Amino acid sequence: MRRLAFVSLLSLAVVGTADAKGQPSLRAALPADHTEGLRRGGFMLVHGYRHADRFPLTLIGTAEGTVSGRRTSVPLTFVRDTLDGSILLITKTWPDGGAWVLNIGGGYDSTRMYAGIVIGVNPQGVPVLVQNPRGAMGGTRQASRREVAQLLAHLNGDRAEAPGMVSGPWRVLFTGPGALLWLFVALPVLYVISVVQRTRRGRGLKTATA
Repeated sequence: MRRLAFVSLLSLAVVGTADAKGQPSLRAALPADHTEGLRRGGFMLVHGYRHADRFPLTLIGTAEGTVSGRRTSVPLTFVRDTLDGSILLITKTWPDGGAWVLNIGGGYDSTRMYAGIVIGVNPQGVPVLVQNPRGAMGGTRQASRREVAQLLAHLNGDRAEAPGMVSGPWRVLFTGPGALLWLFVALPVLYVISVVQRTRRGRGLKTATA
């Protein structure tokens, strides 16, 4: 019954995670043969998609939790579960006890992470939450340190609601293409200001010598 409830939770969680304008996306699920998955040290599966088709992605990530009262970050290990590499098995590398947040990013290589997914694990070791943090451009991303801390507080019962993990529209103005736009706008403006200032100084000198 518990497993069926979790599968239903996952089905709801991945709705709406389709690619935004062709960007890759990540989905999480339990292995079809859960017993075999556990035997192999697997915790969950992560599926890579692009244009709604399975797509091999490079994954990186960490398990974030608290051990002996101290915040701990454990690198995640992924094992290929299909020949094309579109499905990867998350092996359990973090210790038992306490809540954990699996913060995962996916992309074409380890330097270009265009997709993200977050899995919340309660203190009993059961995955109870799956979210795809949204960026300002509409694609998914990894969670920020603040969002991870808020989610850990929620899983430990210290926070009533899980964080929304949606970047505000303002973020696009200061990151990625938005930052370049500011640069292209700012340079001509600074040039015009410098020309005006030089012109005024020149006029001031002519007036002083007249």
